[in-house]
Amino acid sequence: MLPTSLALGAQDEANVPSFEDVLSLESVGGVEISPDGERVAYTVRSTDWDENGYDTEIWIAAADGDSFQLTRTADGSSMSPRWSPDGTQIAYVRQPDSQLLSFQHSDIYVLDMASGESRGLVVGDGSDSGPEWSPDGQWIAFRVDPDGAVWVRGFVRAWENVARWTIFSADGTWLGTIEMPESFTVTDIGLDYVLGSWLDEQGTEYVRRYVLQRES
Repeated sequence: MLPTSLALGAQDEANVPSFEDVLSLESVGGVEISPDGERVAYTVRSTDWDENGYDTEIWIAAADGDSFQLTRTADGSSMSPRWSPDGTQIAYVRQPDSQLLSFQHSDIYVLDMASGESRGLVVGDGSDSGPEWSPDGQWIAFRVDPDGAVWVRGFVRAWENVARWTIFSADGTWLGTIEMPESFTVTDIGLDYVLGSWLDEQGTEYVRRYVLQRES
């Protein structure tokens, strides 16, 4: 029979989690309470060993304890949920790639809670982060690389079919505005321009560059 101290030591060693066990633990974060206090949006991060990366997705928990997964991001992650003031939409950050050691770009999306559909506000090569709603729900501000500028999108009437952005420098200085078609997909953001493409009513794709409109 092993001495008691040796037996306890062997038992403790057997209970020590392995490196893989620690990485496989799910973690919860990004908690955001809905304006009416009835729901909570939060993120759950899990390990995807097949892809050698982490997968972070947004979940919703109701006051009665029920919960469900809100996002299922193919080949990427969704995080940083922010409720709109009326609780009908959630702005969040989507990272297209989940590789453990990669430094990804990220985009801002808005998800409609009624339909479950998401749409991208800006989808490009930059690292967009930190979405925040204005109190009236008419604007979304977020940070944009390369210089940490803040882009604020105003919500316009549906028939206007235009996306209108106001841009501020990292120190809060107003830089100007940019207007583009609602269907415009941004692929690159520079210091004073955006580059991307859009489809007309016939489905023809156009590549276009929109320049920052500064006050004279």
